Amino acid sequence: MPTILAMSELEATTVATSAINDAIAQALSANQATIEDLLYYDYNDAGELISWNVNSILINNLCADIVSICTTELHNLGTIPFKIPLGNLTGSRIFANLGPEITVEILPLGTIEVDYKNDIKSTGINQVNHTVWLEIKATIQIVVPLFSHQAEVTRKVMLIDKVISGAVPPNYVEVPKESILDVAPGNIINNIPW
Repeated sequence: MPTILAMSELEATTVATSAINDAIAQALSANQATIEDLLYYDYNDAGELISWNVNSILINNLCADIVSICTTELHNLGTIPFKIPLGNLTGSRIFANLGPEITVEILPLGTIEVDYKNDIKSTGINQVNHTVWLEIKATIQIVVPLFSHQAEVTRKVMLIDKVISGAVPPNYVEVPKESILDVAPGNIINNIPW
């Protein structure tokens, strides 16, 4: 049974990944969202960028569409038959591909979770990289005769990956994250009387 479960998990993961990819393509095609729809910019009177806002409502609608389409795709799959050589059930590597094939049917039942994440990180003295992505996680319950097993399939879909530039500062000092005392001249940590 470990061989059947391993092969069933691989087959179910492949099928679930395909269903997730189809759901993403259908949802993105149906929404026709552009980066301008997902991200709004605010400017001051001088025309300088002061802030930006992510269109959370549109992204949440996109997430709901992906969950709905993916759930339907998985539900429509029904049972999936695949063949395993009888020699594979012996556990011997020598006989793994020998013997007649037996058919095993798996029933992929699952739940889909979609969440969006965003990150802003410095990429230079006057630039930040803003990314927004969807994290899609499908938990697939694999039901084979006499056993059941769960597999997780994850997918990351990038929606926004934009570098935003600002004004170049007149002065720049980079402070290390580990210890601010590393910036000081010489090794003052050892010279401090504790």
